[in-house]
Amino acid sequence: MIVHIIEHYPKGTIYNLIKPLMKYGQPIVYTPEDTKDITDLLYFPDDTIFILHVTGRELPIFNNIERIANKYKCAMFLHVSIAYMEFQKRFKAIERIAYLYRTGVKLLVPCNSIQKQLLSKNLKSYVIQLGISDIDIHRNYNYLLPYCGKVVTCCSENTLQYLYAKGIDCYLKFIKENDMLSDALIVGTSLSDTSIPSKRFTHDEFLFILQNSKAYIQFSRFDSYNLTAVEAKRLRIPVILLECEGISDNIKYGYVCKDFAEMNLTIKEVLSCHHSSSINQVIEQNYIDSIRRESLLSFAKSIQRWGNNVCS
Repeated sequence: MIVHIIEHYPKGTIYNLIKPLMKYGQPIVYTPEDTKDITDLLYFPDDTIFILHVTGRELPIFNNIERIANKYKCAMFLHVSIAYMEFQKRFKAIERIAYLYRTGVKLLVPCNSIQKQLLSKNLKSYVIQLGISDIDIHRNYNYLLPYCGKVVTCCSENTLQYLYAKGIDCYLKFIKENDMLSDALIVGTSLSDTSIPSKRFTHDEFLFILQNSKAYIQFSRFDSYNLTAVEAKRLRIPVILLECEGISDNIKYGYVCKDFAEMNLTIKEVLSCHHSSSINQVIEQNYIDSIRRESLLSFAKSIQRWGNNVCS
């Protein structure tokens, strides 16, 4: 049996990604930020495989993984890159990951670029293909209509480092240079120091807004695998991303740009020709590819294949 441990707080992106795997018999243990007692985890069957989902934060459950690994086969699923952890100065976390790897804890990653970063530090890992459930927007959120028809970007925190990592400075620059304040929306956080609307929404509210947006764009400097891009592809929304880390695994067709200048041109072209056959073709290709490759079933099978290899 494969059991997922979510060390994250609060219940957000990682939780929403992993929870649907319960449908395929992969249960979840959710550990809030202040959890220190892991005794309950030590009563699972001896053949249990634990996967701890981490972002490099020094949370109590992350510190206790060695105790779990002493009894069970165990892996850490890194949802951020080594480069991002270095940028955030999480050097102790990197040292801990390397130490646990040497004690036998396996490493899982969502893309080839993180696998290469780890390999440069003599750490081998296994790439897991991420995937999501089918999206079913069954409510009409009329009160959200003022936020629809926008050029959407995302940022879940408002710390200076995270804003930089998600390229919000570049998004603001693009919006202001092109006089698009009325078309802009930053989702996931509330920023008081900008004239661009920014707001937190529930996940269902956000999907409604995304479905009714002009485009999803992201100038991220670090992005192991952009799950909002997967949702946008499923909703047949144009996706325009800056090339970094896992984006080449993430987006197989269309608009991955090498720098700000190319992003600027591409966004303007897509917005001005959004009904053209060529753009619709890219949107459809991304949709079909996501259905085929980024499904929840593909995600579950990728994890199960890894589990079978560990047990063999």
